[in-house]
Amino acid sequence: MPCVTDVTIPRPDPEEEASRGGLISNKQLTEASVIYNVLIGSFEITGFIFNTFNLIVFVQMGVSDPVNVCFFALAVSDHCLLTTGLLVLMVYNDIGSMLKNLSVNSLHMTMILLFYAHMFLDISILNSTFISLQRCCCVAWPLKFKSVFTTKRSLLIIVCIHLYGLASYFPLFLKQTLHSAPDPLSNSTTWIITFSKERSRLVSVIDILNQAALCIITQVVVLTCLGVLTNSLRSASKFRKSASSEISESKANNRKEDQVVKTVTLLCFVFVVTNTPAVILALTRIFVPEFDTYKRFNNLYFILHNTNDLFEYSSAVLNFLVYLSTSTRFRKTFRALLHLDNKHEK
Repeated sequence: MPCVTDVTIPRPDPEEEASRGGLISNKQLTEASVIYNVLIGSFEITGFIFNTFNLIVFVQMGVSDPVNVCFFALAVSDHCLLTTGLLVLMVYNDIGSMLKNLSVNSLHMTMILLFYAHMFLDISILNSTFISLQRCCCVAWPLKFKSVFTTKRSLLIIVCIHLYGLASYFPLFLKQTLHSAPDPLSNSTTWIITFSKERSRLVSVIDILNQAALCIITQVVVLTCLGVLTNSLRSASKFRKSASSEISESKANNRKEDQVVKTVTLLCFVFVVTNTPAVILALTRIFVPEFDTYKRFNNLYFILHNTNDLFEYSSAVLNFLVYLSTSTRFRKTFRALLHLDNKHEK
């Protein structure tokens, strides 16, 4: 999504802005922005299609067990993120000149939509973390936690995650409104955004809690879960190799559990890889104060911020491929949805 900052922040004059490009020139920034728009648009459209399949498949599979409930919730938040991201991209570039014809300031409208996208991103991050933590506990302490994470309790936690996401951004939404104002350049009326005095403070709080602390904490949690799940898969593989044929029936009964562990492990890996740029970005902003908008490394910050966006949206694309490659039931349901021949599906 575009990196748009508070319009209430005074912007430097052109000469001062040119001196704040840092390691990246304004020309390079413009060229990178064109490439970014093409890539992010491709990721969002592909992810939207893939997550539509995710939603349909999980509904057809049924969301009565805690595993599918969590996967379905992640697909919902990813779908909302991708939908909002597409709107942000269309509004920011005013595709079709729709906003211009409606006399709406595209930058201001983008700023309203931008934080909705951030909200759905935070919800997806928390959903992914919960899925990882849930499966990690069930693998590490199976007798204790398999009865803890029931469908109702998992659903309750997911609802709490969504409520947290809404609650953390809702005060900000109340502090920004669109209203009509005269435009002296076009001698007409245009719609612009108005911020209350408290908005900048709320943006700073969200930036610290959700954009910095959240991505770092969840990265540590998911990395830990990834280690536990990877070790579990190795132990299961060694056990299967050493097991006798007499317990083949038992192995067949455990196949579904093994597939779930493998799916969650790959989801953890995807999360760690795609969330790493956000962690680097957050840490760099903490330790390098000039690495921010309208400061010394303004242009470099914009490019790395946009690169981070590409990684974040790629996660929503890759999740579908993870389900397709690791879950036999998901593949069968997906093939049936497309009316493909599934005679050779194992």
